Amino acid sequence: MCRGRDESASCGTLPIVLQLLVRIWHRAQTCLSMKMDMVPSSSPVPEPMVDLRYCLAEEKKQVLLGCKIVFSGALQERRQKWQGRDMDKRAAVEARKQLWALAVALGAECCTETNDAITHVVSSEKRSAKVKWGIDKNIPCVTPAWIHASATQWVRANEERYLLG
Repeated sequence: MCRGRDESASCGTLPIVLQLLVRIWHRAQTCLSMKMDMVPSSSPVPEPMVDLRYCLAEEKKQVLLGCKIVFSGALQERRQKWQGRDMDKRAAVEARKQLWALAVALGAECCTETNDAITHVVSSEKRSAKVKWGIDKNIPCVTPAWIHASATQWVRANEERYLLG
């Protein structure tokens, strides 16, 4: 996203929403044409309908498609401080589950352990073992804000803005 300027044709909330609506419209048209091909022309059945909720969910799954994320355990401890209030361990674990669920809804595959397929490490603490592993493997190590930004923009956010360190 662009910063420091008013809305333009490529930056800001309105263009992002417009681009999303156009993609959903194209997806709906594709689904509708596939359904129309399955209905015989002489059929008395009304024209098929497309559930836009399905199209929206499918579009959402494209945001982080291909990303394989490992979360650092340090995420919980840092999140407690980041929220600006004390969170018990149960609340911190719940926050981590919600972040995991958001990443999955955006199309990412989440893992508990490091492996050669990992594309991103998500952590709030740059000194965790998984972050050190990611840096050694030249894998982007990003803050949880990267997932939230991707969800807000409906496109994979630029990792460089969310790198640890």
